[in-house]
Amino acid sequence: MTATTSKRSSEDRQRVFFALWPDAATARALAERVGELGIQGRAVAPERLHLTLAFYGACDVATRDALFERAATVEGDAFEMVFDRVGYFGRSRAVWLGASSPPRAVFELAASLVDRQRIDPPAFKPHITLQRRAERPDTDSITPVHAAFDSFTLTVSGDHGRPGSYQHLGRWPLGV
Repeated sequence: MTATTSKRSSEDRQRVFFALWPDAATARALAERVGELGIQGRAVAPERLHLTLAFYGACDVATRDALFERAATVEGDAFEMVFDRVGYFGRSRAVWLGASSPPRAVFELAASLVDRQRIDPPAFKPHITLQRRAERPDTDSITPVHAAFDSFTLTVSGDHGRPGSYQHLGRWPLGV
């Protein structure tokens, strides 16, 4: 393999993931919860708040196309989720919101989108990251935020296999 071929190969890869995106009003309400926590950290902008269903990382075009095909076969119902639980990932120093009683539909949707050889569905923890490089919160409860989800996306993050801005590659309805 030549250096040119290797470079082109990495440039053709995209970091992709399936996600749920709250509507703008819900995203603002979620972002406001950072203030309730009263901790230092880097808040995630409201327009970037999402719930990752399945992260695939840097994928080539063939894999991305296969993900489009998989998404087109998914059948699931629209659902609501109440984000009322604060969590913390210590290694990445990320504060997140989750549901104390997540709906079964979110697990079913995630399971239908994962590559079972790469992702462990039982370990799936539905959450929305609110803050990065953050201190550990001293509470695990927060004023609840209700969110309704009626579609999911395949989203690319960044360019050339590196993290960055988000762009939706496709959107599929739920409950149709």
